[in-house]
This record gives sequence, structure tokens and C-alpha cells, in this order.
Amino acid sequence: MARRSVCCTTSSPEIIQNYAVIRALGAGKYGQVKEVQHKGSKQRFAWKQVLSDSSPESEPEVQLLRNLRHQNIIQIHEVYSAPGVVDMVLELCTEGSMKRYMRSRVEKCDGASIYCPPGRHEIARSLFQLLSAVSFLHQNEDNVLLSGRTWKLADFNLACNFGSRTRKVMRSKAGTRPFMAPEVLEKGRSYTEKCDIYSLGVLFIALRTGQHYWHPESCEDEQGAEVARSLLTEERWQGMGRGALPFAVEMISPEADRCDAEEALAKPWLVQQLGGPLVGEVSCCSIS
Repeated sequence: MARRSVCCTTSSPEIIQNYAVIRALGAGKYGQVKEVQHKGSKQRFAWKQVLSDSSPESEPEVQLLRNLRHQNIIQIHEVYSAPGVVDMVLELCTEGSMKRYMRSRVEKCDGASIYCPPGRHEIARSLFQLLSAVSFLHQNEDNVLLSGRTWKLADFNLACNFGSRTRKVMRSKAGTRPFMAPEVLEKGRSYTEKCDIYSLGVLFIALRTGQHYWHPESCEDEQGAEVARSLLTEERWQGMGRGALPFAVEMISPEADRCDAEEALAKPWLVQQLGGPLVGEVSCCSIS
């Protein structure tokens, strides 16, 4: 599939006719996202334009989102095309990204910036929502957005269709580096869908500590490795309840020792914080 960098683009006539642009939301190497309003219904959506020489139905992101219906996965509304571009009208997540959410929890005290983590029940709810979406993806086939109190996975631009529930092996190297499992970064090595659990483990640690966890082996020096280890001390996890730290450690363990999504959803700490197993309870934010 041919891809070009973002430059001047032509939009499909239909999207210009049906939608009014409200504001720009973001841009990347291969596309841009804007908030738009349908001229008839006045409902607001996210318009994502991806540069591609392929037809809309051959875009992996379009294929995947058309087939996915889950409360914690961004929903696709309409798809249009113009020469060289694919225009997707997506569900709008109004509260921004995970990065924005975490920045909102930083307070100034005597000139210092202090991260104030969410409560353990809120962290558990966020983790449950994302694990639920990842489990759904793994059973049916890094990014995360917030809408109200609901976290949602978004941006499947590099996604591929896994297929069935059987164990799948992958080899492509794509992602945001701090969230990438060691086996993904290791040259020449294949990996499984458990790499997604590592990514959510890094997110779990970030929500608690306000810092990204880097695997000690990937740190450039001992000081960096020491900082990584300091994020996993009992002191940093006080007040999270029994089992929280071991759960986080298991999520970032070597692949063979790492839980899968279904096992993670059944962990006693998560179940206890949510007051028992939750099915279908949701609250929108993106892993990017």
C-alpha cells in the first residue's frame, strides 16, 4: 500500500457537502484529524483523513473498524474517498488523549510539579475498559481516547487482522517506543498478542506514578534503569490495595510469564476494585 507524507490534500466532495469543520484535533505523518459537525443533524464527529493510493475498503483501519463493535473501541460512522485520500468519519472523543488527562492531574507546589494519581478504583475502571477492548480484539481478530468517563482504543492505522482465537505470531515493528514490549523491539524475534498486555502494563504504571516505565534492559545507563525500578516499589504503590503491584509487574514480565487479556480481567485485585466481575460497564481516552 503506497503512503505519502501529509501535505496539501483534496477532500472528497461528499464530506465537504455534509460536514462543517469545527477545529483541528491533530496531525501525523500520514494523516490529520479534525472535529466536524454534520450540517443536517448537528452531531459532531472526528474526521480523519489518511493519505493512501488504495481504495477505502483496502485500508486496514477501515476494514478493522467496520468489523468491530465494542463500547471501548472507537466507532466508524462513514467513509469517503478522493484521489489519494481516504476520509473517515469517526466517533468523537471529547476529553482528549491519555497524555492530556495525565497532564491535567499535575499540580504546582512550591515551584515543583507534582502528579496527583487517580484513586485506585478509577485506575481499575480505566484498566478494565482497555483490557476489555484488547480481549475483544484478541478473541475476534496504542491508541487511547477519553469521552466522558469512558476510555476507548483508537487509531488502527497500522493494524492487521489477527483472525481467530488461536495463538498468532507477528513480526512487524511498529508502535510508540515506551509502550513496546521487549520482544517487539528485539531484532529478528517474533511475538504474540501478549505485547498488548505489556503496553497496558506500562499505562497502568503511568497512571499510578505519573511516569513512563522503560524496561531496564532498554535504558541507556544504570541511572535510567534505577528510575525504572523505582516505579515498582511498595512505597510508590501504597494505597492501591493488595495485589496491585504484583499485577502490574506480571503485565510487564517476560512474554512467557505474562498474563493474557482474559487472565488479566480475572485478576483478584481488578475484580475487587470494581466490586465484582463487570460485563458491559463502560466509561472514551487513546494509547498513543
